[in-house]
Amino acid sequence: MRVALFCWVVAVAFAAPGSALDDPSEIDARVVVGDALVRDGAIEATLTNRTPREIRDVRLLIEYVYHWPDEMHPDDESPGRTWPHVVPGPIAPGASEALRFVPPGGLPTAPGRFTPAIQILSFTEQGV
Repeated sequence: MRVALFCWVVAVAFAAPGSALDDPSEIDARVVVGDALVRDGAIEATLTNRTPREIRDVRLLIEYVYHWPDEMHPDDESPGRTWPHVVPGPIAPGASEALRFVPPGGLPTAPGRFTPAIQILSFTEQGV
């Protein structure tokens, strides 16, 4: 038991920041997504690098969340959509970069309303 615990601590200590071993809240603290909005059929936001190093290959999950007009009686299938997206970078330390994502096939139309949401899945921190 002690050996397994020691090996796990060593693995975490040497894992690169932004790796799968990090807590999701740590990733969110290192790369911040500004308010997402929809403009001209595209989802827009700002990514800010809060690390002391350059970052690249920021992997995002971009979601267009659908809110039914009558949430108590939704239809069978939601028109909401989710897309993976990679921002190749680089984004310098402390810098911000505009993100503009045009969904393949355009945004769905429906009688309810949509809210864009962007989640950071991973990124590569240079010079670690």
